Amino acid sequence: MMIFPWMLLVVSVALVLVQFLAAVPWLWVLNVDLLRRWWPRATLQEVLRRVAAGLGLLGLGGVALALWLGFFVREPENLQFWGGAF
Repeated sequence: MMIFPWMLLVVSVALVLVQFLAAVPWLWVLNVDLLRRWWPRATLQEVLRRVAAGLGLLGLGGVALALWLGFFVREPENLQFWGGAF
Protein backbone atom coordinates (compact mmCIF):
# COMPACT_ATOMS: atom_id res chain seq x y z
CA MET A 1 0.00 0.00 0.00
CA MET A 2 1.43 3.34 -1.01
CA ILE A 3 1.15 6.38 1.22
CA PHE A 4 1.27 8.81 -1.73
CA PRO A 5 -0.48 8.38 -5.06
CA TRP A 6 1.84 7.00 -7.74
CA MET A 7 1.29 10.01 -10.00
CA LEU A 8 2.61 12.36 -7.30
CA LEU A 9 5.77 10.27 -7.09
CA VAL A 10 6.20 10.34 -10.88
CA VAL A 11 5.75 14.12 -10.95
CA SER A 12 8.21 14.52 -8.05
CA VAL A 13 10.89 12.50 -9.80
CA ALA A 14 10.31 14.39 -13.05
CA LEU A 15 10.64 17.75 -11.28
CA VAL A 16 13.86 16.70 -9.56
CA LEU A 17 15.30 15.59 -12.91
CA VAL A 18 14.27 18.86 -14.52
CA GLN A 19 15.88 20.79 -11.68
CA PHE A 20 19.10 18.82 -12.04
CA LEU A 21 19.21 19.22 -15.81
CA ALA A 22 18.55 22.95 -15.45
CA ALA A 23 21.26 23.42 -12.81
CA VAL A 24 24.10 21.56 -14.52
CA PRO A 25 24.53 23.93 -17.50
CA TRP A 26 24.38 26.96 -15.20
CA LEU A 27 27.02 25.51 -12.90
CA TRP A 28 29.19 24.75 -15.93
CA VAL A 29 28.79 28.17 -17.56
CA LEU A 30 29.33 30.10 -14.34
CA ASN A 31 32.37 28.11 -13.28
CA VAL A 32 34.23 27.15 -16.46
CA ASP A 33 35.95 30.52 -17.00
CA LEU A 34 36.62 30.94 -13.31
CA LEU A 35 38.13 27.46 -13.14
CA ARG A 36 40.31 28.06 -16.20
CA ARG A 37 41.85 31.14 -14.57
CA TRP A 38 42.00 29.67 -11.09
CA TRP A 39 42.88 26.00 -11.71
CA PRO A 40 46.66 26.25 -12.26
CA ARG A 41 47.23 27.65 -8.79
CA ALA A 42 44.41 25.83 -6.96
CA THR A 43 45.05 23.10 -4.43
CA LEU A 44 43.09 19.88 -4.48
CA GLN A 45 41.29 20.91 -1.30
CA GLU A 46 40.03 24.12 -2.94
CA VAL A 47 38.79 22.24 -6.00
CA LEU A 48 36.98 19.70 -3.86
CA ARG A 49 35.46 22.48 -1.75
CA ARG A 50 34.12 24.22 -4.86
CA VAL A 51 32.68 20.99 -6.27
CA ALA A 52 31.10 20.16 -2.91
CA ALA A 53 29.57 23.64 -2.71
CA GLY A 54 27.97 23.24 -6.14
CA LEU A 55 26.59 19.82 -5.26
CA GLY A 56 25.40 21.15 -1.91
CA LEU A 57 23.46 23.94 -3.57
CA LEU A 58 21.90 21.41 -5.91
CA GLY A 59 21.01 19.23 -2.93
CA LEU A 60 19.44 22.14 -1.07
CA GLY A 61 17.31 22.85 -4.11
CA GLY A 62 16.19 19.22 -4.12
CA VAL A 63 15.32 19.36 -0.42
CA ALA A 64 13.36 22.59 -0.94
CA LEU A 65 11.48 20.99 -3.82
CA ALA A 66 10.72 17.88 -1.76
CA LEU A 67 9.44 19.99 1.14
CA TRP A 68 7.29 22.04 -1.21
CA LEU A 69 5.83 18.88 -2.71
CA GLY A 70 5.28 17.36 0.72
CA PHE A 71 3.49 20.35 2.22
CA PHE A 72 1.59 21.92 -0.66
CA VAL A 73 0.91 19.27 -3.30
CA ARG A 74 -0.44 16.53 -1.08
CA GLU A 75 -3.84 15.05 -1.76
CA PRO A 76 -5.15 14.28 1.75
CA GLU A 77 -8.14 12.27 0.52
CA ASN A 78 -5.79 9.88 -1.27
CA LEU A 79 -3.37 9.30 1.60
CA GLN A 80 -3.82 5.94 3.28
CA PHE A 81 -1.76 4.45 6.04
CA TRP A 82 -2.49 1.03 7.56
CA GLY A 83 -5.94 0.98 6.03
CA GLY A 84 -7.02 4.36 7.40
CA ALA A 85 -7.36 7.51 5.34
CA PHE A 86 -5.80 10.67 6.70
